[in-house]
Amino acid sequence: MKITIKTFAIIIIPLLVWMIATPADAANRQQTIANHELKQDLATHQAYANDDPGNYDYAKFIKKIKYTGHDHIVVEVKNSFSTMNKADKTRILDQVQGLAIQVLQNNHLITKRQAHHGLKATIRTGHAIIGKSKHSNYYQYSWK
Repeated sequence: MKITIKTFAIIIIPLLVWMIATPADAANRQQTIANHELKQDLATHQAYANDDPGNYDYAKFIKKIKYTGHDHIVVEVKNSFSTMNKADKTRILDQVQGLAIQVLQNNHLITKRQAHHGLKATIRTGHAIIGKSKHSNYYQYSWK
């Protein structure tokens, strides 16, 4: 059987595309799964918040947690969050970080080292950014 350049291209090009696209597609699938788990776990914590406020009270102030890639999360908070003092905001964000780190490690999206250092968090209400993790320490935040 004689293989022409056209036949070779028909076989090889789709194979190369598949090989190149697969890692990105797998990462996107993992990110989608992680975001789904974050949504489910947050909803569960919100349901527990009244019965066990010591562990889940933070969830009352959070609308959404979204993993956007690498070691970054976006946390959408409720309006009541803005009236809190800095110490309470930090306490709540530390609990959000704990939840996100657990989900991301379970899905092999961050390393132990990244988990130890925390996640870069952007905190917002709607479209307005009201806080961010500091670059020097992701567990400290600057507030607007």
